[in-house]
Amino acid sequence: MSKSSRYSSIFISLVLYISPLLGWTFNKSTNIYVRFALYLLLLGIFAINLLNKNTKYKLNNQILIPFYLYLLWTVLRINRLDVGLEQFVMLVGLFTLIIILGSVKWDKKDIDLIISSGMKILILLVICGFLSGFGLGKPMTGFFLNANLYGGILLSYMFFPIYKFEMEKNNLKKRVYFLLISIAAAAIVLSFSRASWVGLIIGLNIYIYMCFLEKRNKMIKLIIGFMILLILTILLLPYFSYLNNINLQRFSAVYLGKRLETGRIDIWFKLVNSLKENYWFGYGTGVEPSLIDGKGLSAHNLYIQVLFQQGVIGLFLLIFLFFSIIRILFKLRSDKFCKVTFVIFSGLLMRDFFEVSIIQNNIIISVFIWSLIGISNNEHRVNLENKVC
Repeated sequence: MSKSSRYSSIFISLVLYISPLLGWTFNKSTNIYVRFALYLLLLGIFAINLLNKNTKYKLNNQILIPFYLYLLWTVLRINRLDVGLEQFVMLVGLFTLIIILGSVKWDKKDIDLIISSGMKILILLVICGFLSGFGLGKPMTGFFLNANLYGGILLSYMFFPIYKFEMEKNNLKKRVYFLLISIAAAAIVLSFSRASWVGLIIGLNIYIYMCFLEKRNKMIKLIIGFMILLILTILLLPYFSYLNNINLQRFSAVYLGKRLETGRIDIWFKLVNSLKENYWFGYGTGVEPSLIDGKGLSAHNLYIQVLFQQGVIGLFLLIFLFFSIIRILFKLRSDKFCKVTFVIFSGLLMRDFFEVSIIQNNIIISVFIWSLIGISNNEHRVNLENKVC
């Protein structure tokens, strides 16, 4: 066991423990302290590995070149030094995180430490969700600032029980992990975060598809039955109201406590229509959508926000980066860690059609998913897991 892998796993575990505090901090000054603590932990990961002479950096150009190109375009298009520079620094941090976590000589005990830490936090998040209550017009928030953030973090942290389900050989324990997956999925549904619903349905359907690719039949019928029930529940709920837009909006207002699309479509049309003269280059990195709509700081759609800020070129480079990651993870799907990372990343990509979390606004989700991508892209860990299996 190398010291760099031991310290890296400890730092990542602490990141997993501290990250949810950003959702529970209602005071802005406290929020800043929590962010600062997260940055220090990430700096610790960088420092430990950069100072370790034994760390040999293996760069996977299939990910790093697309990331570098998008990073370069981001800095070239900076238009606001405050927000734009913060976005650039965040991307540099994620870029470095992939390189370092993809180079660490991971030990099985270190990976187990990260997984066990994540499992504990997920259980805590689910318990907090049910304690926070839910009902008509009252989404389950887990005491977070909003239900969308709670649903997104739950979706991300579902990595841990799915990974344990994949790795476990004992059928009884396997059923326990499946039960935890089901409870976490139920909490996402009860959060009434439509964005997280989309990510959950797409992610779990992709997981089922990948299980079929492996020609595995154990518990597949149970998973399929659960998915059919989940999808039917979500799709059939509006039919208890009348099938027209007015009554669907009324249904959403009563049962979800807000408009069906919460004004997102209006924001998207305004932002896209504003790009007539800046179609290729956008308004610049760091320029907030409030410049056009005069309201929120987010487009509630990662792809439209990138299009708005960095134009068609920036959006193309981002999609190229995501495609490269998906392609690599899918190729490595025989490795359980890569397979589950593929599922969660795919779910978050779909969720970001309604939110912004993978690269910009939400440090909790972005640091988490890019850490998974970095660890997935680690040849030493893949070879180690194959030996164990």
